[in-house]
Order: sequence, then structure tokens, then C-alpha cells
Amino acid sequence: MDQSVIETLKRLYRKQLLRRLLSVDDSEIETMLKFFKEINLKDCCYMLVEAWNSVESQTLKRAWNKLLKLTLSNSAIKPHDDFEEITEIMKVLSIGEGCDEENIKEWLNYDSEDPGFQILTDEEIIEDLNSNEREDEEETETEDVTHVPSHAEAFEALDVAFKWFERQDESDPIQLLQLKRIRDLAAMKRCDTLRQKSIKSYFKPKS
Repeated sequence: MDQSVIETLKRLYRKQLLRRLLSVDDSEIETMLKFFKEINLKDCCYMLVEAWNSVESQTLKRAWNKLLKLTLSNSAIKPHDDFEEITEIMKVLSIGEGCDEENIKEWLNYDSEDPGFQILTDEEIIEDLNSNEREDEEETETEDVTHVPSHAEAFEALDVAFKWFERQDESDPIQLLQLKRIRDLAAMKRCDTLRQKSIKSYFKPKS
């Protein structure tokens, strides 16, 4: 893949990561460290998808033009403005205190020379496999104690989210319809649960 596409994807991924940090109520360093410890592979996949969907078509066209040896006019090349948004987010976060533009640029580009792969020795491969097994066990233990919202709780939360989102300037009919379908699914499951409880009540032994 063209390096410009990879560089853009990494930058957009880091922006998604900072946005998630904004959702943390407490901006203390200890809370930030806890955030990074609790983030899992599924969260990373979601952020990667959001980042990929944010890659502009012109970036991909330039990559294909390089592969096909085609020329692209400079007028079609538009500088990205993600840096300004990332800078604004860093100003809000406590971990960004004292960071200037040069620090942020260094953070965004610190692995720009990384080829994306590493040649491991046999010992390193064995250690990596053992480490992954330990991490899987820890994640399983964490998942076991994770509270799963009930259907009723999910419906109430989605209903609030729907009412909020439909009044936002950024909302559009397709996204509202998708959110409504999720809310309706939670409502249907909530009704099924209530119906099952009602049926079971008939079979309770009389005292």
C-alpha cells in the first residue's frame, strides 16, 4: 500500500483515539492510564474502521495513480486539516498540557519510518505466543465480570440517544433510521422478556 495512505490512516486513527479520550469523565493521568489498559482489540477495530472511512477519495486516487504511473494535477491535492482538530483535542486533555505544535507533530510522525512488520527470532516468537495467551486469559476474566445492560436499559439509553441525535445539525435520515432500528430491536427484546416473565408467573406454586 502507498505510504501516504498508511500515514493518513495512522493520523486519522490517532484522532479517533483522542476523541475516545474526550469521553472519559475524569481527565487525570491515572484515569488516562486506566483507559489505555482497558481498551481492547474490538475498540481498536472500531476506531480503525472509522479512520478508514475518513480517508478521502483523493488520497486513494493518488495512491492508485502512483501504481499505474499516471499523473495527477496539483490542484487536486488538498492538504489535510486533521492536525488542527487534533491540536484542539490535545488542548482539552490534561495529557496535552505543555504540548506545542512540534510535540504533536512528533507524536503523529514518530513511527513514520516503521515498515509495519518486524523479523522475530524463534525465542521472540515463543515469548510473543505465551504473552498473547496470558492476555487472552486476562481478557476472558475481565469479560466475565463486565455488566451487560438489560434490554430495558438498552432501550431507554437508545431512546435518549435518538431524541438527542434527531435534533443535531449533523444528523441525517439514514443515520436516524439506523438508530431507530436498533432502538426498536431493544424494544422488541424488552417486550419478549416481559412476556416471558408474565407467562412464568402463571406457573408459580400457590402459597
